Amino acid sequence: SDGSKDAKDPQIQPTKEVAQPTQASGTDFIPGDVTGDGKVNVFDRTALIKTMLEAVKSPNRDLALKASAGDVDGNGLEELSDLTLLTKFLLGNKVTYKVYGK
Repeated sequence: SDGSKDAKDPQIQPTKEVAQPTQASGTDFIPGDVTGDGKVNVFDRTALIKTMLEAVKSPNRDLALKASAGDVDGNGLEELSDLTLLTKFLLGNKVTYKVYGK
């Protein structure tokens, strides 16, 4: 061994393979793909946390219900339940993605 670390970080790798979600019918996004890079990964979790924190700090935030990549549970809001589902997916659990209004 040359002493280099394995490129895979076991702390952020799923414990088992779970199929990536696909673009939701009638939308322009993949549920859970908050960064818009075409796949759901730990970077989307980080982006969702950032989005949620920014929304809390904004007194003029838009509270209208709408479909979005960060709304994993399909209730029209990006909130803690979405972060929980996204985390479960990243840990290798099967998650049912829903899209608001579909």
